[in-house]
Formats: sequence, structure tokens, C-alpha cells
Amino acid sequence: MKASASSMNSVAKTSPKVAAFIRKHWPEEGRAERIARAEKAWKEAVEIASTFKKIDDETWKWIAQSKELEDI
Repeated sequence: MKASASSMNSVAKTSPKVAAFIRKHWPEEGRAERIARAEKAWKEAVEIASTFKKIDDETWKWIAQSKELEDI
């Protein structure tokens, strides 16, 4: 897979140290798979977060007053 012009430009605008770090830790090989995993994780996180909108006021009050959560 060849790097896109925009991704190469963003690396080129950084310092040489940062550019080397990026190339070492996030090589082009496997990029599509990393993006797919990140998108899947994002969708799962959004789905989980959307459930919080469905919690009624009494449940929020119970959560807020829970003794078990004081040490967290």
C-alpha cells in the first residue's frame, strides 16, 4: 500500500524525530486493518454511550449515592 499525499504531507510537516516515531510505530503495512479496528471500536463506544441517555433520573440518583462507587 502506498502512502497518500496528505498523510505524507502531515508527516513531512513534523519534526524529524516525530516523523521517525510515526513511521516506526504506525507503518503503512497494516494501516487499513488498524483503521478498520479503530472504526469498529468507535462504533461500539458510541453505542455504549448512547445507552446513558436512556437512564432515568432515579437510576442516576441511585448511582450518585452509591457507597460502592465512593472509592473509585
